[in-house]
Amino acid sequence: MWLTPGNLTRTALVGIHMGQEGERKWIVVRTHMLHGTLKDERHQMNQPVSDKPALRIRDRYDSTGRANGYERTYEIFDEQLQCVTARCDLIGKAALKAQEIVTQEGQRWRLVPNRKIMPSLWLLSDPQGKLQWQFRHKMWGKMINLLHKTLMAVLDGESREQMQLVDLHGAKLPVVLGLEWGKYALVKGDQPLATLTSLPRKEPPKGKGLMGAFRRFLNSSDKALVSVTATHPLPAPAALALYLLYKEFTDVSASG
Repeated sequence: MWLTPGNLTRTALVGIHMGQEGERKWIVVRTHMLHGTLKDERHQMNQPVSDKPALRIRDRYDSTGRANGYERTYEIFDEQLQCVTARCDLIGKAALKAQEIVTQEGQRWRLVPNRKIMPSLWLLSDPQGKLQWQFRHKMWGKMINLLHKTLMAVLDGESREQMQLVDLHGAKLPVVLGLEWGKYALVKGDQPLATLTSLPRKEPPKGKGLMGAFRRFLNSSDKALVSVTATHPLPAPAALALYLLYKEFTDVSASG
């Protein structure tokens, strides 16, 4: 049920209706509003699967044998290779604590903040300890200028900026066949490299009746980094590090 200020106490869920148009599935949620009228809201349940290279981000909770402070397990699933290529058992907050990212081959990468208090740069090193990628969060620029569109700058091990993760709100981007733009994208200058969007899950959660339909709606998709070109702009460990930081920077509940 979707609630908005002003109808928090008197809004009631009336029913859920599911439908389909071609490959698109949608759900209509009918609610009884405070002033006595009925309101229908239509929400798309899935999007067409992209034919572009995609790194799907999946998450689950399994605390068995995990370290203290365990939050969730996040993993990168390469849609072309059809396998998990990177995994992280998130310990605490990604922006504040060192994290270990394990690749498909068992190699252990390490993501660490540049300082314990108010970090502004995160360093990703390979199993040999060599710095490969850096992520700079332009927090102060965004606080000063509310229209600031860059969430993160991505640098290589030599501190050369390679790309940026930007907010696409109001941006004019080219039409790319087989690609549906999400809210954020990786760009290099004016050239888009990939978009952070949603892909439908191949096996949505099961369940019967209205509540089963509601659960399928809420859990029908995964986040994914979908490339514009034929190659991924970031290797799996760096893509997962980028997502963990993005999620924390954009999650309003993280501050509470």
